[in-house]
Parts: sequence; C-alpha cells; structure tokens
Amino acid sequence: MNLRLDPSILTSRAKRSDHRLLVIDSYRTWCCGTWVGDLTVEWRASPPGGSFVAVAPVEGVAVFVRERLVRLLDAAGATVARSRLPFSAGLRIELDRAELWIDYLDRPLAWVPPGGSRPSP
Repeated sequence: MNLRLDPSILTSRAKRSDHRLLVIDSYRTWCCGTWVGDLTVEWRASPPGGSFVAVAPVEGVAVFVRERLVRLLDAAGATVARSRLPFSAGLRIELDRAELWIDYLDRPLAWVPPGGSRPSP
C-alpha cells in the first residue's frame, strides 16, 4: 500500500506521534435514502485487534488499516494530512480518486478496485 504523508505534517510528525501509531478505519450509515460515511484516522498507544492489518510504516510511524480498506486506499491514492477541523484527532485522509470512496460506500464487502477482480469468499 502506498500511503503518503502531506508535507505540512512531516516536520511535526515525530512530536505528534509520541511513539504512538496511526489507525485508519471508516464508518458508514444509511441516511435519507443513501449511504454516507467517512474515513477516520487516529493516534493510538497500542495496535488495534480484530480485522486491522499493519501496512508499511510512514516516515517511521507504524500504521494499521482496517483490512477491507487496504485495496481502496491503495487504488484511491491516500494521503494523511493535517485536519482542518478543531474537534478531530488532528489528521485526515485525502484521496486522489475520491470517486472510489463513493463507489465503496455502496458495497464495502464486495468492492472491487478498477481493473481488479473480486476477492475470494
């Protein structure tokens, strides 16, 4: 997976991580006749359990991603950037190909990257 860090957070990365790791997840909910949701990124002191996988560290920071999101983030060109929202964990995920996220929201368990094949059951 080719996860990138926005240059604006590179200088403060060591101070911000404080030996913690990044955890990338998502949520979705049915609202007003359609699926809505977002990607989440947060600092944690220890690795998450369950369906998270370790991906390549970014600038020396360990990163764990919900397993079902790995192909999406790779295909969409994900970048970890500084959040613009004061109530967030300080980070956000930007996608070069955000339309893939919209497609993913409709069928997260059966999502196939463009030109890819459906995963085995």
